[in-house]
Amino acid sequence: MSVRQYPLTATKLAIHIKLTSPLIAVGYQTYKIMCFRIFIVTKGYRNSSEKAVSYFIIKLGGIIVLAKKIELDDKSLFFNLHIKGMRDFNAQSDVGLYVANIGYPLSLGVSLLLLILMVGLAVLPLSVPNTELARALVLINVGLLPVYLIGRYWLVRRRYGITGTLRCFVSQQRIAIPANAIINKPVGQLELQRGDIERITVKYKSQMHRLHVRNHITACDIKLKSGEVIILNAMYFPLKHIVYMLCFFDYPLTTLHGNWSWAFLPNIIAVIFPVLVNVVVTGMLVKHYFL
Repeated sequence: MSVRQYPLTATKLAIHIKLTSPLIAVGYQTYKIMCFRIFIVTKGYRNSSEKAVSYFIIKLGGIIVLAKKIELDDKSLFFNLHIKGMRDFNAQSDVGLYVANIGYPLSLGVSLLLLILMVGLAVLPLSVPNTELARALVLINVGLLPVYLIGRYWLVRRRYGITGTLRCFVSQQRIAIPANAIINKPVGQLELQRGDIERITVKYKSQMHRLHVRNHITACDIKLKSGEVIILNAMYFPLKHIVYMLCFFDYPLTTLHGNWSWAFLPNIIAVIFPVLVNVVVTGMLVKHYFL
């Protein structure tokens, strides 16, 4: 087999032969782990033997990150975190965290109707032969995005019976969660006393960002002593902020590494795709008719 004259690095060699050999694939993963160990040691992240990079094990085709204890100074988990008044938190604090509900899922029929409406109005100027009328429709589409967001916000609140601002509250004694169909509970405020909680499992996914590991929280499973499990998803709750406060008040936390759930992909598409189509198509038409 002929090989081009690349600089001798494990990365380029493995890419060149497309990892056809399982032995070389495992060697490539080992190479990446060794580089990551060296990087962490040289950057000063290994403060003690307990924080050695033993979270990584080799698996054919990938790297699994093992569970570890959550610390308040864990920048890989609490990156870019800010909570109002966080410098003054103490054992008596009762912290409120805003919950955005515009991303809550709507029914399939309503979601399809919004999608057709947004896409149809975005491309409508393309079918109008009159230039002045087409320009007027483009200008209408420029203002369509905020109308869509306001309309979706109203539809979500109507479907889930939401009144007022949704907030989670975390204190030393209890966790309060806005309850509705998202967590399969009656509309209201669900209060969980600390003594009723057996453990809270924090699920996260790891990604590399500018040579640093970032752990994105995907879900929290709150297991009660009664055996009931309440699942909070990152799409609907500010989990990074909630987990920080749970760690601050020393709730019983465990971690579990995993991946994003594909179950929420349809809702992500239903929320993002109409906005994306409107912005892209309207931008192109503005450039065509006005610039």
